[in-house]
Amino acid sequence: MRKDVDPAVLYTNRRRNLIAQAFYAFGALLCIFSTYASIAFIFLVQLYFVIAPPLGPLWQRVAPRLHPSDRSGPSRNDIEG
Repeated sequence: MRKDVDPAVLYTNRRRNLIAQAFYAFGALLCIFSTYASIAFIFLVQLYFVIAPPLGPLWQRVAPRLHPSDRSGPSRNDIEG
């Protein structure tokens, strides 16, 4: 990403990527039990990220497990002055 991007945008992008990768990994593991279930789950994950609903409840469970530097960053006010 460019250096002039707001830290909140970087944080949100990192968060969405983390959640997407976790969903894809779970979808890949589903192929052990059923290839059709795996394909359907990955299709639903794709659809989920196209529609892009808010991830509030899921994120509240994932955030405490992240490294502290990923949970908090400088705000826009800290950077501007």
